[in-house]
Amino acid sequence: GGWGGGPPPMTSQQPRRGANENTGGFEVTAETKATATVLGDVFELAGKAAHAERRRAFQEKKLREERAEMKKLEAQLQRKRASVEAEEAKLGERKAEVEALSLELNAHNGAVDWAGGLPDALWERIAGLLDEKEAVFPFALTCRRFREMQKRVTSARGKTGIRSKVSFLSKVSAVSGDWCEWAYAEARRVPRPWNRGKLKTNAVSLAARHRHLNTLRCLKEEEPDVRRK
Repeated sequence: GGWGGGPPPMTSQQPRRGANENTGGFEVTAETKATATVLGDVFELAGKAAHAERRRAFQEKKLREERAEMKKLEAQLQRKRASVEAEEAKLGERKAEVEALSLELNAHNGAVDWAGGLPDALWERIAGLLDEKEAVFPFALTCRRFREMQKRVTSARGKTGIRSKVSFLSKVSAVSGDWCEWAYAEARRVPRPWNRGKLKTNAVSLAARHRHLNTLRCLKEEEPDVRRK
């Protein structure tokens, strides 16, 4: 009727223009803004707290792993310390044994005339009658004078060196435990690795064949891989 084509009049149910722009028709008050700010802060703090908790859990796990690794290393260190102390004790025993044997040997060397007052020519003839692998080698090791005689005998035979029993394993009848230890020690001086290993193996085999258990234990203490030779 009387309204014509113009806009309807303002009523109390219609929001005021300019007060509800971009709010979906709801008025944004100071209280609403404060609430939104608080919620934003809460969400941000919750995210930081969750991230901090993950970092704490990771660090706690890492600490447990490090402590477990430390316990393993401490156990290994304790075992190694015990092993070192045992080896030191064995070394002390070996030193005492060497010292005692050296004193005894010096006493015997001072009291014994190896040549027995016989002339060199006679000893050379005796050396010439000895079998190479059975007696010439031990004869040469008795003293320096016998060594020189042995050189002359082997030179007369057209040889420059001699061989010991340890090189003739299949023909050996009986040897002592001390001899096996000596042969094993002498094998270390052989220049060629293959020959050195073979002689060591022969010395160990001889000790085992004649059941020199103390000798085998001694060799194993010096070189743990003796069992595999």
